[in-house]
Amino acid sequence: MAITFVFIILLLAIILFLTEALPIDLVAILMLLSLALTRIVTPAEALSGFSEPAVITITSFFIISAALFNTGVIEAIGRKLHQVAGESSVRMLAVTMLTAATIAAFMSNVATTAVLMPGVIAIARRINQPPSHFLMPLAFGAVLGGKCTLAGSPATLAVSGLLPQYGLRPFTLFELVPIGVSIVITGLLYMILLGSRLLPERGNGSATQRRQEKDYLTELVVLPGSPLIARTLADADFRGKYELQIIGIVRNGERMLPHGHAILQPDDVLLVSGKLDKILSIKNSQGLMLKSDTMSGHEARPGDARAARGDGKGGAETAIVEAILAPNSTFGGRTLRQIHFRSRYGADVLAIYRHHQSLSRNLEDIQLKVGDMLLIQGSRRRVDSLHEDPNFLTLDDVQHIPLRKNKAVWAVAIFAGVAVTAGLNLAPLSLVAMTGAAAMLLTGCISVREAYAKVEWPIIVLVAATLPMGLAMEKTGAAKLAAHYVTQYLGSYGPVVVMGGFFLFSVILTQAMVNAAVALLLTPIAINVAEQLQVNPRAFAVMIAIAASTSFATPLEPACAIVYGPGRYRFVDYVRVGGVLTVFIMFVALLVIPIFWPLR
Repeated sequence: MAITFVFIILLLAIILFLTEALPIDLVAILMLLSLALTRIVTPAEALSGFSEPAVITITSFFIISAALFNTGVIEAIGRKLHQVAGESSVRMLAVTMLTAATIAAFMSNVATTAVLMPGVIAIARRINQPPSHFLMPLAFGAVLGGKCTLAGSPATLAVSGLLPQYGLRPFTLFELVPIGVSIVITGLLYMILLGSRLLPERGNGSATQRRQEKDYLTELVVLPGSPLIARTLADADFRGKYELQIIGIVRNGERMLPHGHAILQPDDVLLVSGKLDKILSIKNSQGLMLKSDTMSGHEARPGDARAARGDGKGGAETAIVEAILAPNSTFGGRTLRQIHFRSRYGADVLAIYRHHQSLSRNLEDIQLKVGDMLLIQGSRRRVDSLHEDPNFLTLDDVQHIPLRKNKAVWAVAIFAGVAVTAGLNLAPLSLVAMTGAAAMLLTGCISVREAYAKVEWPIIVLVAATLPMGLAMEKTGAAKLAAHYVTQYLGSYGPVVVMGGFFLFSVILTQAMVNAAVALLLTPIAINVAEQLQVNPRAFAVMIAIAASTSFATPLEPACAIVYGPGRYRFVDYVRVGGVLTVFIMFVALLVIPIFWPLR
């Protein structure tokens, strides 16, 4: 009966992870509570995950990597990209991937991609190459680099945390270097020789040129005093005079058809499609204002027309910037209205792009998602403030927040000390990592408030709350039963084929599930299969650690998702380029892992 309960809980958890009906950390907690309430594990065992060394290690490395960023160390590395790459697109691709892989070996691959992306886009424009040629390789390089060390991926740390339950020692910091470096080289050669030929050619030219090419859809409010009031759409002749198309009119909350004899009234909201320069031209000359969260549901003031035209004393220099919602943004899932965008930033959102498509209706009520690209207009001073906001990654005129560059030497020294101490295995990795995090705080490389903000707490809770599932599967025999069926159907083909089966299953699950969750759920089964086949279980654990973070065939991997919009990629681009890369990585893993972790 206990085995049945374990499989039911496991199945429900996988369904919830896949559908994202609930937050991942809440699903993990519910899974933990289910195991405890059914008495499959004791209360002490249920809570044991929160004291696991893997959890301490993950938390500590979040702080260490944030400190390296805050002190300008990561930025300094990124700035060397153009200097080393020169004008060669092939060299640029290689340097981009290697730089991303190197940084991501010790930082989150999402953070690595986010930090390097604006610079990569700027360099691509300087050498007159489409950003789409480099952004996907950037994300792929970051994901590949995360497999080189224990600190590079929560999935690897999660697998390491499970190993002691099976009498195996945890991974050391650099134990995965042989397989990690092998797949980084494989990925680099693949992208240079074949992948670059499969990449789409989109997004070329300067920011200004691209804006002129795009058709934007946005909403303009007819202000009191506008010369358009009491005129019909036919008289206004938006298409003839401004090359704009009026798609709809919203009056008193009701949508109207934009027929030619419709008479414009104050506070009408016009849904407009056209080139950006044309939209700005009519906005400045005809008494219109961009609709924003603070205007929604309120009457416009006559004085606002003057502000909309930029007249008088308020006529500060205006600027337009493209900004991407950052991976760690607090605005994800919220609307422009809810975050009070206009009052917060003193700027207007002209358009929102998601997956290279413009979202047009009710901009202030669209739920923002990570990777959304916003076209923002405001005064130069207020727009510049976006460069300092951690919620956004600005793509033009990139400026970074004030960094503690005077602490960079401390940060590098502390990180080097952590790497050397852990590499020589002089002390447990969790203790070394926690000491490094504490040293970063004590030396002022990062503040306590910043440290708490930079830790990805959902991942911490996920790992801590899911670790007891491995114990439950072992106690009840569920892991051995699942392993028995795997062995029964695949065992006769040999351990390498079984490892390949686990790789493929892990890759399929990780397209829609958090990598660490996939690793935690499959590792107990994989280790039991290895024991039944009488081969080295550590090799199977390494395979799960690698496979659980191999997510290239779709843009669902967070690092791949944030380059989706800026690269103007399509879903099929990832299937085409990333799918082939996944196959190569699988074969390299099946070749290399048995060499460094012999099966017999």
